[in-house]
Amino acid sequence: MVEINSRPRVMISIARADTGGAPEHVFQLVKALEDQVEFHIACPADRPYYQRFITMLGQDRILEIPHRRLTFSALKAMARVVREKNIDLIHSHGKGGGVYGRPVALATGRKVVYTQHGMSPDAKFKHWFLDYNVWLDFILGKFTDASICVSEGEKIETVAQHVAKPHELTVIPNGVPNGLQRHHVNTAGQPLSLVSVSRFDAQKNPDELLEIIDHLSRRNIPGGFHMTVLGVGAGKAEFEQELVNRSLENLVTMAGAVSDVRRVFRRSDMLVSTSTWEGMPLALLEAMSEGLPIVASNVVGNRDVVDDGESGYLYPLGDPESAVDAIVKLTDASIRQSFGEAGRKIIGTRHSIAHMAEQTLRLYRKILGTRSVHQPKTEVSENEPVVPKEAA
Repeated sequence: MVEINSRPRVMISIARADTGGAPEHVFQLVKALEDQVEFHIACPADRPYYQRFITMLGQDRILEIPHRRLTFSALKAMARVVREKNIDLIHSHGKGGGVYGRPVALATGRKVVYTQHGMSPDAKFKHWFLDYNVWLDFILGKFTDASICVSEGEKIETVAQHVAKPHELTVIPNGVPNGLQRHHVNTAGQPLSLVSVSRFDAQKNPDELLEIIDHLSRRNIPGGFHMTVLGVGAGKAEFEQELVNRSLENLVTMAGAVSDVRRVFRRSDMLVSTSTWEGMPLALLEAMSEGLPIVASNVVGNRDVVDDGESGYLYPLGDPESAVDAIVKLTDASIRQSFGEAGRKIIGTRHSIAHMAEQTLRLYRKILGTRSVHQPKTEVSENEPVVPKEAA
């Protein structure tokens, strides 16, 4: 048991450190709690977060493990570090991180917390008992002291897939730093600036984004539009080729991996998401914190973030025309302004980093058997107004 006045030592395991929501979540959590918790991180040597973790904690607190691949040598190395560093608790993030962290916790007798960051709905469309992912989560869950869902929708999905019972799950919504205030202006004579974030895989659903761009190109948008697509992935080249095949390449900028996505958000008018499922998407939260209205598929995670008709529009997954109708509505600057302000309020009240960190720290201390809870550092709000490019 950890003494009441000591800082708990927590090992975070995550099987990816490239651009993505889960690594950013870990980065913000560690940053907020570094004065209250002695963190160590096991993660791959991916850009950009591996180096960011080293800069924040020092090389001696970082253990390199393979990118989304399980090896016995990495498990053994992680167990050795857990014993040598006297780690009290392992906090696993995502399926890959869970496959490392939970067996190591069992082998070393440590407490373990698991945050899943998105539960795929695939098992609902087949016999759940034939899905190895369900069985993996179910079995490893038996050796888990606490499981965190990042949204109520993810909790419902987890229960529906027989992975855990409701009382075994704790909901701690994702948090993001405050963004900048902005002023939306009419885009008459200027292209409407859209942005989307993708990994070009089945979850992010780039095929539907392509259909939206295609349908939108045939609509009469005053001043036209331009879409910036952020992200990398195996399907990126195919997506780019299909843009050329449909003569859409001049309407889209393929920006690839971007270290500062908020800079792009601040130059944009709205964010479009076509995901087939999410946990609680950080891209949407960050965009809303920057005052962007959202057009997103009505799926788990997205609907936990967006208040339909208030901070954005939710469209039926598989219906790109409905998404285009929503985008057209948001060509009205007054609606974008209203939705953007509503989104910023949602982030401030429901998704602050301070709230996320405080709840996580309480869970750590509850599991470790202590009662002392320190308040995490609060993030600094940036309150300078932002004027989009078309107003400059």
